[in-house]
Amino acid sequence: MRKGNSRSVISSYGQMVQGLIGGIKIRNTRGYVFLSEGIKFYTLTILFNFSQVKLYACYTKSRKLYMTELQYNHLLIFNNK
Repeated sequence: MRKGNSRSVISSYGQMVQGLIGGIKIRNTRGYVFLSEGIKFYTLTILFNFSQVKLYACYTKSRKLYMTELQYNHLLIFNNK
């Protein structure tokens, strides 16, 4: 999957989620997510939900789109270029 396609799909998905959950600020970036299954490098859409104080990440993996709520034990390392 090309980076451009991945980014556009995630951006559209983030906008859809923003319509469902109020008070979200979207930040598109790339970074490492340390999850239970190991280290993964994703294109992330970080959703800051200020009303519920939750952090979400939308990412692509094997041409599929996922969204996960990040927990405090998840470590994000951003590679902002």
